[in-house]
Amino acid sequence: MFAVPITISNAGARDGAKLALDLRVKVNEGGAEREFYSTYTVNGSLFVPPGRYDMNSRSFRRADRPKTPLASISVQGRGTYTGTILFYNGGLAWPKLVTDKGTFELTLEPVIRFDDSLGIIDRIFASRREPVKLTLRLPWFSDNQAKRGGKFCMVSADWA
Repeated sequence: MFAVPITISNAGARDGAKLALDLRVKVNEGGAEREFYSTYTVNGSLFVPPGRYDMNSRSFRRADRPKTPLASISVQGRGTYTGTILFYNGGLAWPKLVTDKGTFELTLEPVIRFDDSLGIIDRIFASRREPVKLTLRLPWFSDNQAKRGGKFCMVSADWA
């Protein structure tokens, strides 16, 4: 699973809807590649580590981590949407894609639907949405920590 914070902006005057986001992850060492699909949106409570005090149960255990099923996101003209989206593996689970620290190339590809009520004018001025490519570095990874539900942060490969 990959949790990706995103901001979608609509610079035009007309409304648009994001129907889906696809994520392709490629390991730069070894060349393995896998596709992931967007499933849920989450808030900051997903990233609360275990051991925090839960006010409802009055104990030190993992608080509930709510997920909201991902639906189409409508972005008004000259508006934005900001959120964190969870991507789950869309294919085979084995062999594992992430087995050690290293550099990864992530490609986000949106599936967008715009209002085309103006017919030929919309088709003439339609622009293609290019995929967004990110090169990220995973500075640390532990298989044992991953089996226990640990989270690992990727940073830009350009950062020292």
